[in-house]
Amino acid sequence: MSKDLIIIGTIMLLGSMQSVQADERGIHKDLPRSHAESHGEMKGIFVKKKTVDGYHLTFHVMKAAVDPSHGGAYQFKLKVEQNGRALNNLIVNSKVMHPKNQSESKMMLKMGDWYTAGYDLTHSGKHELIVLFKAKDGSKHSAGVTYPVEKQE
Repeated sequence: MSKDLIIIGTIMLLGSMQSVQADERGIHKDLPRSHAESHGEMKGIFVKKKTVDGYHLTFHVMKAAVDPSHGGAYQFKLKVEQNGRALNNLIVNSKVMHPKNQSESKMMLKMGDWYTAGYDLTHSGKHELIVLFKAKDGSKHSAGVTYPVEKQE
């Protein structure tokens, strides 16, 4: 009987480690421990997906690891895919419209399958995250999402 309980417990533990639940805004709440530890935080990660002109975009925001040397306390990341493959030959510019109508733009740097730029997204309110990318064929495409920040008191 105790052997059965150990097996069931192990299966349940492995199953819970694989699940990542996200609320309707795209903020992960229950990250597997190893993923959260590798990013140096437990609070959550913002992920939103969009399709624009046949390109599949993944917007990703997370606190910068230890060194915010890429320009801010948060990493704004973008992955562009087409036909199931990440596109690695794009020119990508990002723009963040902060609360109170302030904005800033940065070219995104290529890191693996992702393009990334650092921003300070600690202001209370909503930030509009906008990207403009130029594909290999010269066509230009843009998209954006809203990054929510809970009001800090």
